[in-house]
Amino acid sequence: MPIKGVVTSTAYRSGSATDPTILAGYYQGALVCVDLNNNGKCDPDEKPAVTDHTGHFTLAVPALHSANLPVSAMMASHIIADIGTRAINTATRTWVGQRNVFRAPWGQVEEHHGNLVISPLSAEVARMMEANDASFESAKQNLAARMSVPAGTVLEDVNTVGPRATMKAMLAESNGLSNRFAYAVTKLDRGDLYPDALAVPGGDPRLNGKVGVTPETATTTDTRKPITFRQSQQAAFNIEGIPRYDHIFVVMLENKAT
Repeated sequence: MPIKGVVTSTAYRSGSATDPTILAGYYQGALVCVDLNNNGKCDPDEKPAVTDHTGHFTLAVPALHSANLPVSAMMASHIIADIGTRAINTATRTWVGQRNVFRAPWGQVEEHHGNLVISPLSAEVARMMEANDASFESAKQNLAARMSVPAGTVLEDVNTVGPRATMKAMLAESNGLSNRFAYAVTKLDRGDLYPDALAVPGGDPRLNGKVGVTPETATTTDTRKPITFRQSQQAAFNIEGIPRYDHIFVVMLENKAT
């Protein structure tokens, strides 16, 4: 049975004197596939579909069985939208400036295989499942709580979801997440080492052997390897080992003599 759906987009429009204006749209010309080797790209042998001018796609998943792949291999992967610089963001009607990749977990596919929405929010659900060893339902609930929206709307099309307050919250979160995932793909494509240098236990391995740096302060051997797709997704949310915080509270204590 083919999987049908859309790939949604967002775009920030400057000039608002109050709340930021976030536009909703779709990606035209994005590749959609089952990323069987988890490399964050739609390879030719993964038989990708291409989104049309409305962001819609039809992915013929049964064709993948011709490669004699076990079901377990497919379930260990994700459906991804590989959004390259030949794609168009219909929210701005402009070419995409940098490559991005959104994922959709299989739990979502099972729920919405006839109307699958691949978006920054679906990608965040997939990332949260891996980061927290969480179930699909748990990750979806946690993301909904973060945005203060019903869990049933999290993976809907942000272009058509209602009410307006829900759409506004989902657009704001989607736009921020899109930027994070674009950063993740940048780290992947340029071959960054994992983890980030300042996140290595024992200190920055790049300092070892540098002039003016004593062995007492830099003894860590650099054994890092090029980052993988899934590692890049986590690293983008834990820059230099510092996690993303949903809320930061600053408490100021004042000492007064009187």
